[in-house]
Amino acid sequence: MHFLVLFSVALLHLLIAPYTKVEESFNIQAVHDILYHGCNFTSYDHQSFPGPVPRTFIGPLSLATATWPLSLLLLLRDRHSWWVMLYAVRCTLAALLCWSLTAYTRSVGQVFGRSAANFLVAILASQFHVLFYASRPLPNVFGMALVMQAAAQLFQGRYGGFIAWSGAAIVLFRSELAMLCAATVAIDSLFWGRPVWPELEVFLFNTVQNRSSHWGTQPFLWYFYSALPRCLLLSGLFLPLAAYLNRRTRPIIAGCLVFVLLYSCLPHKELRFVLYIVPLLNTPTAWLCAAIFSNRRKSFAWRCLGWLVAAHLAANLAATGLMAWAAAWNYPGGQAMWDLHFTHLRHLCPRGTTRSPRVSSSSCHIHIGNLAAQTG
Repeated sequence: MHFLVLFSVALLHLLIAPYTKVEESFNIQAVHDILYHGCNFTSYDHQSFPGPVPRTFIGPLSLATATWPLSLLLLLRDRHSWWVMLYAVRCTLAALLCWSLTAYTRSVGQVFGRSAANFLVAILASQFHVLFYASRPLPNVFGMALVMQAAAQLFQGRYGGFIAWSGAAIVLFRSELAMLCAATVAIDSLFWGRPVWPELEVFLFNTVQNRSSHWGTQPFLWYFYSALPRCLLLSGLFLPLAAYLNRRTRPIIAGCLVFVLLYSCLPHKELRFVLYIVPLLNTPTAWLCAAIFSNRRKSFAWRCLGWLVAAHLAANLAATGLMAWAAAWNYPGGQAMWDLHFTHLRHLCPRGTTRSPRVSSSSCHIHIGNLAAQTG
């Protein structure tokens, strides 16, 4: 049930805002190239437009493998649709992250009780950013799926599983993770045509050389006064009381705050960089909401607190609705391409000659500008 709730909300966000932006371009283009160019690596887009740093093909390769049967079926039935494949790829990624979130909520239920797990799902569903990003092919989303699995193992006391899932285990140089590192280097070197470990180059580019600041900078405390309040919404207001009443929640909150403080040292900041900790910070709030709700029949005061819990979820939903509405209008390039293909070019196709509009190169030439390419 938890998975169905999370996945349904993620799909709703996908339907509201189906287009992708420039940050997602490498992974979605890589999935396309793997599906339709196969081993013809010279035709891959990254050969012409490599970007400032190489990115790993592990995530796109996983998505392409999962959606390849559907692509083959559509081609065999001569009903190929780019839109269907875009939705299929993003649905697959959303399912992957929601599966990891479900594993995490299950572990929260074992530690803090089933009611806390239910409230954690309700809080995540009422907030905007985690499930909006769930289907977006960003490196952070692929990483978050692993982080949630690692957190689930940690909550259950399975420290071996935590080390295996956690990216921090690479520092410990576990032998099995060394083999995984060798595998990713081998695969990415094949796609890039040179020996490369993409994540090492990304780390050097962003952290050591600090060249990510070319894309803009924010004040040191930006995550605390802007990013996290938008992610947590009203649920963040419950954190101080939860930490005061239940000492088991304090390590969770402290660990998240240390993570954000360390990340704040980098001048270039984006909300998606700290998306991993949102489910973790929601956990103390979920415990407190469950504790209040379980006592709501004891007195009028408890009943009022119960209504406060319900009201905060409703307020979260209202804010999420406004954010989703704004996000739907945040991809003008994608909307322009949709209008171009399905409105302005349709009259150039003789009726009944094809299932989708096709225009020969001699009919017209269309320039896709920088802003259109970046926004959908």
